[in-house]
Amino acid sequence: MRRRQTKREVFHLSRKVTSVVPESCLLILLGLGLGGIVLAVAKKAEYQLEPNMFFLFLLPPIVLDSGYFMPSRLFFDNIGAILTYAVVGTLWNSFTTGAALWGLHRAGLMADPGVEAGLMDFLLFGSLISAVDPVAVLAVFEEVHVNETLFIIVFGESLLNDAVTVVLYKVFNSFVELGPAHIHATDYVKGVASFFLVSLGGTAVGLLFAFLLALITRFTKRVRIIEPLFVFLLAYVAYLAAEMVSLSSILAVTFCGICCKKYVEANISQKSRTTVKYTMKTLASSSETIIFMFLGISAVDTSKWAWDTALVLGTLFFILLFRAVGVVLQTCVLNRFRLIPLDRIDQVVMSYGGLRGAVAFALVILLDRAKVKAKDYFVATTIVVVFFTVIVQGLTIKPLVTWLKVKRSDHHKPTLNEELHEHAFDHILAAVEDIVGHHGYHYWRDKWEQFDKKYLSQLLMRKSAYRLRDEIWDVYYKLNIRDAISFVDQKNISLTSDAPNGKTHRNVPWQETAPVLVMVSSEEDESDSSETEREDDEGIVFIARATDEVLQGKTTPGSLDVCPSPCIIPPSPTLAEKELPWKGDQADLAVYVSSETTKIVPVDMQKAWNQSISSLESIASPPGIESGPQHRRFACPVLEEQPQSASQAMPGQSSCFQFPSHVSKGGRSQSDSSPDGAEQQELQPLMATEEQGRMLPTTEPRWLMFNRASHL
Repeated sequence: MRRRQTKREVFHLSRKVTSVVPESCLLILLGLGLGGIVLAVAKKAEYQLEPNMFFLFLLPPIVLDSGYFMPSRLFFDNIGAILTYAVVGTLWNSFTTGAALWGLHRAGLMADPGVEAGLMDFLLFGSLISAVDPVAVLAVFEEVHVNETLFIIVFGESLLNDAVTVVLYKVFNSFVELGPAHIHATDYVKGVASFFLVSLGGTAVGLLFAFLLALITRFTKRVRIIEPLFVFLLAYVAYLAAEMVSLSSILAVTFCGICCKKYVEANISQKSRTTVKYTMKTLASSSETIIFMFLGISAVDTSKWAWDTALVLGTLFFILLFRAVGVVLQTCVLNRFRLIPLDRIDQVVMSYGGLRGAVAFALVILLDRAKVKAKDYFVATTIVVVFFTVIVQGLTIKPLVTWLKVKRSDHHKPTLNEELHEHAFDHILAAVEDIVGHHGYHYWRDKWEQFDKKYLSQLLMRKSAYRLRDEIWDVYYKLNIRDAISFVDQKNISLTSDAPNGKTHRNVPWQETAPVLVMVSSEEDESDSSETEREDDEGIVFIARATDEVLQGKTTPGSLDVCPSPCIIPPSPTLAEKELPWKGDQADLAVYVSSETTKIVPVDMQKAWNQSISSLESIASPPGIESGPQHRRFACPVLEEQPQSASQAMPGQSSCFQFPSHVSKGGRSQSDSSPDGAEQQELQPLMATEEQGRMLPTTEPRWLMFNRASHL
């Protein structure tokens, strides 16, 4: 008992600690502790965060997870602000921080004579210490839960500033190797051109592999098991390809994930989607854990860094100061063009949220000590800056957000009203821009959506996954099916859905609010599908058959192009069905299972409604029908005038419900005070009419028979 209580207390304590302290801070502190233990035992630091291991193995899963699950609509809606902060802001921070540190050095405030660095050395250090780190931002901001716009701007900046960081780092590193005396004007022009080459080239590589990935998954229908392998393999090949040609590998993986998700998710199976999602999340979380732990372990090795107080304090002060100034100046310009401006509270959070992480540490470790004399001082300063931003700012940003009353994120599925208004406003704004002759963002987005529907989706998606339809009709279709099921689900009748293997059963009550989906196969899927694929990737299928067909032993060949009405068919009998008197053997009733698809065919609501009602009306039959051993029925009498019918009834397959004979043809009971009057009025559409030749004598009760529900 004491052990259980202790474990429970530790568990609750851990939840309280992680709600206050970010996990990245705890991992760094854990790494410091482990590194101190190893250093005390082995007398030297055994493990370090190697740059090659970081860039080749630890960083790609994090960037791929960020790009693949990036909210693309929100990202491209704020692409202007993201690019401004990523390009202009990073250039501003790099040059101002490097120049200010060089000024401190020239002023003689850096007392340590070991800091032998010129202007190019400090600009090189400023380029690697000024960029916002995506790993640190993702680790801290996901726990703060700020609003989506603020998060996507800061996180998008941390991803897209990689091109600027890589270019500045390589340019200034080459300038340091050449020496100030050997730098010409053409070298500066080459540096500017290399920025566009690295950024646009990395983006092009990502788009190319996204196209290949979407195209390949279109033809993996018969090899579902290797679909997740293609997703991870091609994304990683995109990263390596960009890295091999000295392009921005982070941009390559980011745009590969953003652009391929729509088509890949539509092509691969549900099992593959689940595998990709949880495997990607697991790899990203594991990489973050290893990175922060190794940051703590690497800081223990004092042989690789040297301390200078003025350099450390000056760097901390300048990165915070110039970050805030740059955000304020850029936001003043951006708010002139934004529909929803960024207020001062958002600017404070953006300024305070410029975190540095493992990217800066890996870049400073890659410096050549023979060419950069002050490398050890730069390493120590980078470690302090990373620890300060991740630990101090990570610990205080959540109370700051609470104190400033920053709008938090509200994760919920958009309602039908919100979706309709969003699409309506998109079309209205695009039409307004078209009318006034101003081809702005909404106009080009509308053109892109039309181009995507007309060409890209048809090229990169299977025909079964791509189907032009009106989304409003989809909603009508779902409501129509649910309303039809409600007639079958009145009173004590419940529909049962189970997987195709017949092992999992689930009751579907009328009160359930989940959408009802009816799987309908296309001609391509029907002709190309195999038994193996049906078993591996079969969805929940709603099966329907009329009672007349059951009595006549008919089967339903082929597949459904539309859903005429909800029908019911029994599954294979279980042990309980064999023993219970009201459930019998239904093995000889043919079961029809539709093929795989992911779309819903829109149908006319009134037509589908009439078909549903007529199908349900057609299942009524008189109790006098003589059923063979394969079609026995169990009668449930309601009228008191015929109590002997219950004793004479034979056990059968399905439950039967009768309606009193005093119900009129118009559906109204002759006795309004009857307690069952309301139920009879609700169930009246299910009763057979005289025109159909199924009316019973007035002295006999009416019978309504329902087969037990099967696959939904």
